[in-house]
Amino acid sequence: MSYSDRLIWLGADSLATRRLKIDLVLFYDIVHDNIDVDLPLLDVVDPNVPHTRGHSFKITKQQCRINARLNSFACQNVKLWNSLPENVV
Repeated sequence: MSYSDRLIWLGADSLATRRLKIDLVLFYDIVHDNIDVDLPLLDVVDPNVPHTRGHSFKITKQQCRINARLNSFACQNVKLWNSLPENVV
């Protein structure tokens, strides 16, 4: 049985999807202060400042030019986190 057939048979998500879900849960925990993590690349925009688009917990994405930083947690999923709707965040 192939990998995709096994996933369908088990009703499971692929490894990439599971990793993405775990990263988004970690973003949620960091933004809502459930986990005390000091990541200098994650700057949460002040939720009290009025915004016109998206949710109130946007993260400003820092410039990542080095490959080691491009593949880090802080740079990989910021765009996806910022694109989530308010009711999900």
